[in-house]
Amino acid sequence: MKKVFIIEQFIFPEGWSGAEYPKEISIYLAKKGYEITIICSKKPNILENINYHDDPRLHNVKIIHIDVPYRAKNTIKKLCNQIYFCFAAFSKMLFIKDIDLFLTFSNPPQIILLNQLILFLRKIPYIINAMDLYPDALINHIDNKVISNLTGIFLDIFYDVAYRNANHVICRGENMLSKVRSKGVDEQKLSIINNWSTGDIKESNSLVYKKKWDLIAKQIIIYTGNLGLAHDYLSILKAIKISNLKAKDIQIVFMAKGKRITEAKNFVKKYKLEKIVIFKDLVSNKEFSKVLSISDLALVTIKEGFSGVVYPSKFQGYISRSVPIMYIGPQSEISNILRRNNLGVSFNNNDIEGLKNFIIDLTKEKLDTYEWGRNAKSFYLENMAKEKILDKYFKVVTANLVKPILE
Repeated sequence: MKKVFIIEQFIFPEGWSGAEYPKEISIYLAKKGYEITIICSKKPNILENINYHDDPRLHNVKIIHIDVPYRAKNTIKKLCNQIYFCFAAFSKMLFIKDIDLFLTFSNPPQIILLNQLILFLRKIPYIINAMDLYPDALINHIDNKVISNLTGIFLDIFYDVAYRNANHVICRGENMLSKVRSKGVDEQKLSIINNWSTGDIKESNSLVYKKKWDLIAKQIIIYTGNLGLAHDYLSILKAIKISNLKAKDIQIVFMAKGKRITEAKNFVKKYKLEKIVIFKDLVSNKEFSKVLSISDLALVTIKEGFSGVVYPSKFQGYISRSVPIMYIGPQSEISNILRRNNLGVSFNNNDIEGLKNFIIDLTKEKLDTYEWGRNAKSFYLENMAKEKILDKYFKVVTANLVKPILE
């Protein structure tokens, strides 16, 4: 029986929805007959929504827990945890016998460098599953161009080698694949596997959150999840500001957290948009479909420079529940999908006038958002359904287990 080790800092126990991907992949591969071992942190990143009954060990998956020092709530502690996790994981990778393959996620981002070192020391091949693309994501978060460029030159030396020496690199879309190819990775080693929608995707007709949040608008736009440095919130808020629309016409709900929430709230307060732009805390996975049931559109944003570097998995969460998309960002995998399949509408960053005209037309009910939503659900089921995505992982793992370790 082939032994595959899956490495990701947050898998189980974990309340972060993104942990579902490595967890479900490990369970699926175990059911297909592989001996699967997970290396992950013992301390969760998010305490809320942890389902302790959904333990991979109930499905013949082994877990090696690493007890990182902190429940990280700030950048320094998170970095300390990452470094500790990497050193502890490396000791496991170095001394555990009979490992046939590593499937390594990009969290923490330093871990793929250790895969490269293990390949040199033990000749154990690895697959990189790039949920976000590093070091690019880190570099793009640095505002100072000089420091950003110097950091990029230094880190690229090590990361490019790690990507090139991987047996395979799994990307989230065409733009990311193009960036990985530019690192010198052979085309034959690259594939695109999208994420699926996490949680229960059963649609809801409940209006409970419309009443609970006192929403009165004819049209409601929802944004959920992280609002961080890679996301563009300003374009839509500026468009709302100059539209002169009222709360009875349109409301936007940011059900989110992240580094840019405070900035967004300050903008809303400054221009007295509090009745139109509403901020709410995240809800549990069980309640997510109820929240989306009140929305006419869901907002997906990426800042300029982050296309192909980060991939907003909220996109799958929306279309799996028949919610059409408003995308704001550079040309990307998502804008291409919207254009080709009529799932919604896309705008470039800072297209304030175009956004203003669109939301005015939306309030006048000139747009067939129902058709967009129907197309969204059909596209999801055909291309991104969980069972289909898991089978793609199985095929990639199988193909890389039968190949020679060193070419």
